[in-house]
Amino acid sequence: MIEKTQNKPVSQIENIVNGLSVIVYKCLVDLDWTMLYMSDSMKDVTGYKPDDFIGFDSKMTYSSIICEEDRDLVANIIAKAMVKNSNFEMTYSIINAEGKKVPVFEKGRFVKEKQTLIEGIIFPISSLQEEN
Repeated sequence: MIEKTQNKPVSQIENIVNGLSVIVYKCLVDLDWTMLYMSDSMKDVTGYKPDDFIGFDSKMTYSSIICEEDRDLVANIIAKAMVKNSNFEMTYSIINAEGKKVPVFEKGRFVKEKQTLIEGIIFPISSLQEEN
């Protein structure tokens, strides 16, 4: 089921996540990384609204904001994790709404036995460096 974030009541956990400027997501394993859920902090991290990415009829795809030179890397890391049925971690860059490169760290996992869904979290690397 695909849900737009604006139609859901905000939970305590969502408030915490959004306050940390990290993106929490659930997506399909497809060429577009079709988002089923994306936290509101997507706006803070990238300048894009999460609803722009959610669903098959979305305005944008997450794949479209991954830097072109990193797209194969992202796909290969996820494919290897799928074969091993393991979690994954990776660093790559996305392009924000201003057209600037934003390095990110992503950690994800496949949802239960379904290797067609991924849940994960994406941190802008600048925010990780600021915490240290």
